Amino acid sequence: MKTKRCWQVIIIHCVLPLLAGLLIYIFLRFGTFINQLIAIPTPPKWAGSHNLFIAFVRYNLPDLLWAYSLTVALMFWKRGAGNRSNYFFLVVLAIISATEMIQVAFPDKFTFDWADLGAAIAGSVLSYIANKRLHEKKKI
Repeated sequence: MKTKRCWQVIIIHCVLPLLAGLLIYIFLRFGTFINQLIAIPTPPKWAGSHNLFIAFVRYNLPDLLWAYSLTVALMFWKRGAGNRSNYFFLVVLAIISATEMIQVAFPDKFTFDWADLGAAIAGSVLSYIANKRLHEKKKI
């Protein structure tokens, strides 16, 4: 793959999802370490809404985005190493699931949520599908 195309894939599929998740933490997740560190002013009224969509964006979308980004990065790395095995995706999925499940062991430090686990798995699966489509078009 051409170097320019490589960087486009990395920026669009790895960096931008992480940046979007960080922005959600900064501007929509109040009381987090990042939010306190930056000292964001009072949240907008809509951010405190109990709307299901807003709740998903605030609490679950960051997990989906980081899982998407990590899966793309690992699959991209694995393809670069010359291994095109689909079984590697199962290893990535196990890692992502384990990072969510480990929260159960430390309830005083983390808050495990089944919706977070589902969002992380969904992000990983979406990433796998996007990766397959990119590869099938012979762009990466």
